[in-house]
Amino acid sequence: MRQLLTSILVLIFLTSVQGQDKHFSQYYALPLNLNPALTGAMGGKYRASIIYRNQWQTVTPNPFKTIGGSFDVKFPIGIKSDEIGAGMLFYSDKAGLSNFSTNYISLSSAYHKALSLNSNQYLSAGFQIGIAQRSFSYENLSFHDQFDGESEYSFDTFEVLPANSFAYADMSAGVFYNMKPSKRTSFQMGLSGFHVNLPNGSFDRDQVDRISPRIAINIGGQAPLTRQIDILPRLLVYYQDPHLETNIGSNFKFTVPNFSNIKMYLGGWVRAALDEENSVLVDALVLLAAFEVDGVRFGLSFDGNLSPLSKSSHGFGAFELSLSYTGQDDDTGVICPSF
Repeated sequence: MRQLLTSILVLIFLTSVQGQDKHFSQYYALPLNLNPALTGAMGGKYRASIIYRNQWQTVTPNPFKTIGGSFDVKFPIGIKSDEIGAGMLFYSDKAGLSNFSTNYISLSSAYHKALSLNSNQYLSAGFQIGIAQRSFSYENLSFHDQFDGESEYSFDTFEVLPANSFAYADMSAGVFYNMKPSKRTSFQMGLSGFHVNLPNGSFDRDQVDRISPRIAINIGGQAPLTRQIDILPRLLVYYQDPHLETNIGSNFKFTVPNFSNIKMYLGGWVRAALDEENSVLVDALVLLAAFEVDGVRFGLSFDGNLSPLSKSSHGFGAFELSLSYTGQDDDTGVICPSF
């Protein structure tokens, strides 16, 4: 039965790789992956970020593992307070017995247009172009003609196996609006589209199986609750036909008295999805803890699984580690979004 299921999975991989893209619960920790318009949108001159995700560790001996990173900078261009951002994004995703993987690298740029004389409102537009490579391994897979009649799959297979690797060009674009009336009050919203060039995602290059565009809408802000505590509500909606995913919740930022360079974050949000049958599935409860000092921010999050897989996973969905650094603190120019 195990070999039969494996063969079925291989067939699925070979005929179509459409489905949801990889996602991060700490999506704000990799801003260029959220919206190309966020390239250069920071409170410093440059920014480096890295994130690691491990999913389904308690369900399978081959859990889904994803690592991503980005680096971006910003430059003033001499037109009022307008700025240009440039950056690079990469990620590597690997899953399952067949080591099904996606490796991606891209370059992105954004223009940040000041909308007010005191530079407390910006409208940004960004573009991203990259190349992705998808592959899987036949090494750990078995086929029916390899069965020796007893208990082993030790014979060579005579199956005609197609290529197990291909690459494609990928393009993304987005817009982002950000306003900051005061030091501790802000509002932002963004719209981005990924795979806008509809790349062919089929391993069989004689067939065309377009990857559906992924549309992302994110809304957030910041408001003070007390002298040392701010609330940062957030909403993120992903749509990639036929999948719809919503993340809603809030972080709380705690500033340490007499040490304004030290900040702590605690938060939580719920992730829900709409499946192919238009049924609402509450997938996970995400809990976050983060610590920031002098531009260095470390985050740890845990996905508590609430889906029908919760019994098999013992409630453990995924965990993520993130680390970012924003260098050369700069309060002028484009506003840093509040995440």
